[in-house]
Order: sequence, then C-alpha cells, then structure tokens
Amino acid sequence: EVYRQATPSDASFNTAGWKSSYTGRPIPEAEMWDWVGHTVERIRAGRPRRVWEIGCGSGLLLLRLAPHCQSYWGTDFSAEALRLLEQQVPQLGLTNVTLSARDAGDFSDVKPGSFDAVILNSVVQYFPDLDFLSNLLQQAIQAVGPGGFVFVGDVRNLALLKAFHGSVELARAPEGLAVADWERRLRRQAEEERELLIDPGFFNQLADRCPSLGRVEIQLKRGRHHNELTCFRYDVVLHVSTDQREPEPGRNSLRALESGTAAHRSSGEWLAWTTDAITLETLRQKLIDQQPSELGLRGIPNARLEKILAALQVAESENGVRTAGELRAALEKMPRRGMEPEDFWALGSELGYGVETRWSDTGSPGTYDVVMRRRDQHVAVEPNGSEHGSAGSSERTRPAGASPNEDDWRRRGSADLQSAVPQDCILRGVDQTDRFGRSDAQPTASRRYGRLKICA
Repeated sequence: EVYRQATPSDASFNTAGWKSSYTGRPIPEAEMWDWVGHTVERIRAGRPRRVWEIGCGSGLLLLRLAPHCQSYWGTDFSAEALRLLEQQVPQLGLTNVTLSARDAGDFSDVKPGSFDAVILNSVVQYFPDLDFLSNLLQQAIQAVGPGGFVFVGDVRNLALLKAFHGSVELARAPEGLAVADWERRLRRQAEEERELLIDPGFFNQLADRCPSLGRVEIQLKRGRHHNELTCFRYDVVLHVSTDQREPEPGRNSLRALESGTAAHRSSGEWLAWTTDAITLETLRQKLIDQQPSELGLRGIPNARLEKILAALQVAESENGVRTAGELRAALEKMPRRGMEPEDFWALGSELGYGVETRWSDTGSPGTYDVVMRRRDQHVAVEPNGSEHGSAGSSERTRPAGASPNEDDWRRRGSADLQSAVPQDCILRGVDQTDRFGRSDAQPTASRRYGRLKICA
C-alpha cells in the first residue's frame, strides 16, 4: 500500500514510507540522499560482483549498486514494490538484474557460495525475534563465497532505546510539559516498542556459531545530519573467511585490534581520547609525523548523542529543571564536548587512512571507538593467517576474464545469477501472509526484549 500511494518526482529515488518519528512527515530528501549515498559507498567498498539483496523495496540501493555488479538478485515480499521496480530496471539497461517475490527467510534452492554479498538493509528491525535473525544470517553466510560478506544495514541499537524515545518525546513536548511527564511518555513508548532492536554484541557472538565467519565489522552510520538514522542505528559487515577451514583461536588480528584485547597492543597503539587529552588537531599531527600503520582511539564522546544523554541525566537529578521548555533551554547552554564521527572519516580521507568507527566497549552508550589504518598497509588477516587486499577503495574492478564491455559483463552476470536463483520464484507471486512466511510475526514486547539484550 505504501508503494502504491507513492508518487516520487524521481522514480529511482522512491523514499515512500520513510517518515520522521519526530514530525510524522517524510524525512528531508537531502538527509535521505546522504543516507543512501553513504550506504552504497560502504557496500561498494567490498567490491561485490554477485549480489543478493533481501528486501530490496523500491530499489534505493539496487538501482545504484547493480550498474557496478556482474549480477544482482533483488527479492522482496511486496509484489507492488517489485512491480514498480520491474518497470525501472529495463529503462536503465540493467540486464544483470533479476527480481523475485520471496520471503526474507526463504533460502530454499540457494546454492552455497553463490554470491559475493548478501545485503539486508533497513529490514531486520521488522523481523520477529533474534532466533529468526540468527538463523537467517547463518544461511546468508553459507550463501556467500569465501572472501565475501553479509551487509546488515540500519540496525537499531538496543542500548539506545531509552535515548531514542527520549529524543523523540522531547522534540514533541510542549514547553510547559512537566519533566516527570516527559519521562513517563518515553518509558511508555519504550515499553510499547514493536520493532526489533539489537545489541551490537549479538553480531560478535555469531562467530561462535559460524566457523566460516572471518571477522565482524560494526560501524556507526555515516553522515553529518543528526537524525534517527545516524544517531541511533549502525551497520554490520560479516566478512566470510577466504579459507573455510575451522578458525584457529587468536589468529584474527583485526578482531583482536577492534576488541581491544591484549593481543592487539603490540601491533597497534591505542589512545584514550579523554585521558590522553587527544584533539582532532593533535591526532592529525600524530598521523602526519609518525604515520602509524594502525592507531586506535577509545572512549570518544559522541556529538550526536550528548544532548539527549545529558537530558536523561538532568531529569534524574534534583537541579530545578521542571518543564520540557526549561530542559531544552538548559541543553542549549550546555558546553559541547562531543566529536562528530564524520570528522574522523574526513581526516582519514585527507591523510590516506581507512577509518572504522564502532560503539565503545566501555559500556557507555555515549562514546565510540575509532580504528585508523594506513591504506597502503590496509590488509585484513584471516583466522588461518592468509591475507587479502584492502576493501577500502570504492573503485570497481571487473572479474578476471570478463568482457571490458559493461553490457556484456552484466549479461554474463544475469546468466550466472539464473543458475543460482531457483526459477520457480522469479516474479511468480508469493503468499503474503507476512514477509517471514508465518502467521504470527508480532511477539509481545516483553518476550522480544527478554531475548534481545544478550550482552551487558
């Protein structure tokens, strides 16, 4: 129904259904363009040739990624979304694209290793529970060949559930609303939350169940706009090992570097942002003067979240702030200590460093960690000790032996995809009871939360 009612000015940029939780109106187009652009860039960095996107929707990613792929399979439970997308694909000459109506958890007849990347972008929040997600991801990892990845984008962070609803309710609150009433409103909204929010630690634990999983990359969303997409969500890239043998403990240096364990300290320096009194300028000078191959920064205060987290602290203290208007005024006078995550990506681009940002493992939801790696030495070490080149560049490379003519390349990809995709599911229709192929896809919030937060 959402897709049927949509009348976008640009058919390739159909953002129907993307409404702000703060205003109820569509998210501003400039912010959506920024969101799409950064997501496409992050996926293209992995240079996938054979792609399966689960929940392709209106084609926001598909129409921008497919021209750079050998083959692209887009599936969705919505026949209407696929109908609209089917009209655009031939107009753009995307002969390498196949569209299918298919439930999210349906991996029947999908051959292992058929794809370089499986994409689930902004869809997992609609899944019924963690068990469903875990089973789906394990099957997605099997569907990806060695050296490929599963991209899970736009994941809502469980640790920020209260902060998110507090931010929305504070933006909506009239000037005279009592702070105590604002707190009651945010607690009620959090208790009634119907979507699936996930602690980042869940993805780290997948490695225990998926022997072929090489490393887990958890990244904050990119962008300078402060909105519900950048502030409260994150992306995950599950990298499949280039060697499918059983991983050897302690051999993944990247995972050790990111987790902050003692194993990384001899190979990469870590600095505490506040304790070591780091600033963006002193960091720039260190990178220029010393040119470290790897540098980690821990406990960086997040500029995107400092206001709402301060508001929650003020509300819990006895400081005379009585109304929402007074609380907003106090927040405007608060000194700014947070750092914009995008500043680190800009610095990395300036000085030739790849940048990864992730939620801090210190337990504070208001901080994040950064790992900077010099691009000329950006090599990922797999559990078996093998190495593969950096995925930091977004430049597309063709597969060996592919025709230099891009149309021929895409046609070849379409043929390859046809062999991997079950033929009886290509735009033949689907039982749309719900996208998960089950009749009861909405467990109660209490049951959901009891299975969500698996990490302290």
